Parts: sequence; structure tokens; C-alpha cells
Amino acid sequence: MAQSLRPAPPAPSRVRLAMAGLLAVSAVAALEGAMLTGSGLWLTVQFPITVFASCLAMWLSYTWLHGLPDRTKRRLTSIPLVLYAALITMFLVLASVTAPTDPLAAALTLLMVWALHNLYAPGFEPHNFALQRLRVRLLRAVVLRIATMWCGIIGLLLLMYSALSDEKVWPFLLGSTLTLALGGATASHKVCSRFRKLCTSLNRNAMAMIRALDDLRAATDDDRAKARSSALRAWDSLREVLHDRVDTGYHRTGTFVLPAPAIHDLDKTVRAAANASPQDHAAHRTAVARMRVIQIACLRRTDTLA
Repeated sequence: MAQSLRPAPPAPSRVRLAMAGLLAVSAVAALEGAMLTGSGLWLTVQFPITVFASCLAMWLSYTWLHGLPDRTKRRLTSIPLVLYAALITMFLVLASVTAPTDPLAAALTLLMVWALHNLYAPGFEPHNFALQRLRVRLLRAVVLRIATMWCGIIGLLLLMYSALSDEKVWPFLLGSTLTLALGGATASHKVCSRFRKLCTSLNRNAMAMIRALDDLRAATDDDRAKARSSALRAWDSLREVLHDRVDTGYHRTGTFVLPAPAIHDLDKTVRAAANASPQDHAAHRTAVARMRVIQIACLRRTDTLA
């Protein structure tokens, strides 16, 4: 109730919205221009400028976005992700076009895709409605990780073949190709295996959380403190998994299962259900519904033997 009584943020001025639109359009246009010129240095410099301009445009239009319906906000907050996918696609098309005539440029482009994904990918993931987008978020993290990893491997091979053209080193190139291909296949398998293990852990912990909430709801007054403690311990186990990365085991790169704001909101929901009175069925239903969303996101992706 207190949250509903908060005053709505003031609508941004037309000048501020115009500046946000101009920044967004200019950032994309400048990056496309850099790609058309074929300048690798300018492209490398322009990409972070585009990211900064896009973030600034989102900040300028935030108050306007805050007052829109949830469905509209979900669509608008996915725009940076769509643009990111489009940029990756354009890089790949550019590399495939230039590979026959300029393999070195194609190699650098593919290596740039791999490097930029490791540096910037988490920033393009929308933080709004992250729980509702969890199913696609998990799959997208895995697919993009494997795809960009293979971009780096192919880029490295193109770089080697363009730099070492002597027939005497062809056995070395063949061995390097087989080694990198085997390494890429192994790494891809590890990413998929991690994905299945993560989905299995999420499903198990969400199921344990639902059962703990149901036990808490059915507990008598004497057993209620013990049931509440069990529910909070189940939440602690689930929260640990939510803080993991989907596609890597490293903290500095990769996509989190859920961003920190979404985990914080989920924490408030679970604690509200744990501390609610037995007559407060709404808090229990809300918490269970969110646990069901996590289970649905992991549907048909679990593997207890992974």
C-alpha cells in the first residue's frame, strides 16, 4: 500500500525525450557508418561510444518509461538486446563477406565479436521483468556464449592461415585446427552441461521452496517458528543458485541467472510470505507463483545425471 501511495515520477520534458531519441539514433547510425567504412580501429572505438550513448538515452527517458504499462515496458526494455543481436549479426555478415578477399580483416572482426561479448554482453540484458524472461534469458546466455566462442576460434584460425602461408607450416596449421576444434567442442559441451546442471538445481530448489511454504502455511502455532526457519533455509539455498552465472564459472564475465534487483524483489516476496499470518493467503500465493515461474523456465531442461 505504501508503495502505491508514492508520487509518480514527473514526466520528462519534450527536450529530454528528444535528446534521448537523438542519442539512440545517432549511436546506431555512427556504428553502422563505422562498419561500412571497414575501419577496424574506428569500429573498436565506436562500439563503446555506442554503448555509452544508448545507456545515456535510456537514462534520459527513464521517467517516461516508468509510467508506461507493463507490457509496453517489457517490449521497450528489450530494445537494447535486439540491437545487440543485430550488431552481432552485422559483424558476422561483414566477416563472411570479407573472408574470401581479406581473411585478416575477417579474423579481426570475429575476434572482436568474441571479445566484445565477454566485455559488454551482461550490460545488454534487460533487468526489468527478469523473472518473467528467465526461460529465454537462460537459453540466450548459453547460445550466445557458444556462438561467440566459435567466432573467436574461427577468427584465430583465419588469423593463423593468413599469417602463415608457407607450405612447410601446413602440418602445424592442420594440427592447430584439430586442436582448436576439439577444444571448442569440449568447451561447448561444458557450457551445455553447466546449463543442464543449473536448470536441475533451480528446479529442485524452487520445488523445495514451494514445499517449505506449503508446510509453513499448514503448520500449527507451536510448529510455525520451525517451519518458518525451514522456509528461509530453502530460500537461502535457492538464492545461492540465482547468483550464479549461466554460461561461465567466472565472476567477471557471463550472464547471471537473475540480476541483483530481481533477486532483491524475490527476497522481499519470500520473506513477506514467511512472516505473514496464516490468514494472509495472498503473500503465500504470490511467493509460490514466482517459484512456479522458475520451475517453468527450467521445464524440459533438467538432467539429474548431468
